[in-house]
Amino acid sequence: MGFSIRKVYERFSFYGESFKIGGDYEFMLRVVHFGTIKVEYIPETLVIMRVGGISSRSVRTRVQAFIEDMRAWRMHGKKLPLCTLLLKRLKKINQWVFANRNKR
Repeated sequence: MGFSIRKVYERFSFYGESFKIGGDYEFMLRVVHFGTIKVEYIPETLVIMRVGGISSRSVRTRVQAFIEDMRAWRMHGKKLPLCTLLLKRLKKINQWVFANRNKR
């Protein structure tokens, strides 16, 4: 998730409250992928976040996140692309392994 300015929230509303895990994902789809907001890469570290979160806690929450990802795409009349599905899952596996390694 990146930084957003107030005008973006005023134009596109806030996170979907029907999402328990993927509200930020649906918001980014709505704003960036299906909306008209321009995104730019900033080549410097602005925030350091901890690894993990609700979606990475267990297999059950991973499944819930997957279901919510599919629902977010369907809300906008689209199908979740296979490459997006695979890449997002692979990234989460890496986060889960890293988070669990640090707990030892």
